[in-house]
Amino acid sequence: MRSVIQGYPIVITYPKEGAGYGITCAAMVKGGPADEVEAAQKFIDWLISENAMKIATSEFNQYSLNKNVESDPKMVTFDQINKIKYDFKWSSENKAAICERFEAEVRSSSDAK
Repeated sequence: MRSVIQGYPIVITYPKEGAGYGITCAAMVKGGPADEVEAAQKFIDWLISENAMKIATSEFNQYSLNKNVESDPKMVTFDQINKIKYDFKWSSENKAAICERFEAEVRSSSDAK
């Protein structure tokens, strides 16, 4: 995305079948060390601050979570991307089988070496 923003003649496309995506989060651990609660809260407050969102949007091309900071207008909005219909519950319940299949079909493939 940075190259597009800088004006290079690049077009970013997404598969019509659906694109994968990642979700990043931050949380405080319930029952965590009492002497770290204040620092943890300050860190989370900073993560969603205008300053942090400006860094996230300008340096990492992430969507802003802060309503006072706009994502780059050249970025496709998250709603405009056809996303894979991912069943988090099913994949969690079937993790062992998925990993086993990956090992058998992908990782052990001679093409992957």
